[in-house]
Amino acid sequence: MNIIKKTLSAILGFALVYTVSGHYDLSAKADDTTTLVTEYSDLWSGNITVKAGTAVKWYVNVPEGTEPKGCGATVKIPDLGFGTDTNNKDEGHITLVQGENFIYEFTPETERDILFTCRMGSSCHHNYIHVTADGTYKTAKPSDATNISAERNGSNVTVSFTAPQSPNGAKITGYKVTATDESGKRKKLTINESPAVFEGLEADQSYTFNVITLATSGDSAGDNEFVLSKAANKTENVTTEANGSDNAVTISATTASSTSTATSTTTASVKRQRSPQTGVADVGTTGSVIDISALILLFTSRSKRKNI
Repeated sequence: MNIIKKTLSAILGFALVYTVSGHYDLSAKADDTTTLVTEYSDLWSGNITVKAGTAVKWYVNVPEGTEPKGCGATVKIPDLGFGTDTNNKDEGHITLVQGENFIYEFTPETERDILFTCRMGSSCHHNYIHVTADGTYKTAKPSDATNISAERNGSNVTVSFTAPQSPNGAKITGYKVTATDESGKRKKLTINESPAVFEGLEADQSYTFNVITLATSGDSAGDNEFVLSKAANKTENVTTEANGSDNAVTISATTASSTSTATSTTTASVKRQRSPQTGVADVGTTGSVIDISALILLFTSRSKRKNI
């Protein structure tokens, strides 16, 4: 647990220090500037709060023995003009190292939530500095989305869900939807509303989908999930009539049951039927299975016969 330290400088040059429990370190100096020190472990999930109208110098402390890695070891503040809310590794940001890292100095005049992110923007690591009237923040985190469902359409999967209510005093900013295959490989989408459409998913893989609600008060627990089974193949028969019902052609296609799109081999068979004009059986191969090229030759031959 972090500690809040309030230091009041006296005229005679001594200081009186008060210590209380909290989520961050806060030191008020003689020039009325507040030093806000956030522990690295709390950077992306902790409650970080300052008082409106107070000058702030913000630091992130990385303890000895901890090696910051990846984009989570970078910080920028789009809401204060330090970087933008985009995935841009070349624009301004702070790369954290062990020790106290100075991030930014600012004076928040009004109550609001200040977005800060890693170098990849809010679609990746992000959190908020809460500016309140008294320097405290107790707004609840959002609930998970409910009624998650998923539907395949070829290699695309559409994930739908019911959004929760916004917590009192907070705003829902989006949803992070994750698709995890059988091997643990994940794909993520950040969206503003339902549904989310994943492209290029494998038909022979089952996927577990998870939806996290993103809000200015934090992220939901993400305890919801929906499992979409791998696409099971089935055979569908389609009967069509050609050339005035002289022949009925049955085409059987192996398809993925959840896609309605043909995904495998296709065969065709010609059924022997009697002509409605003569009552004489048409020429054909009863019960035999032919490939598509043979079916085309059959239609071509019949067309030539009718034109003679």
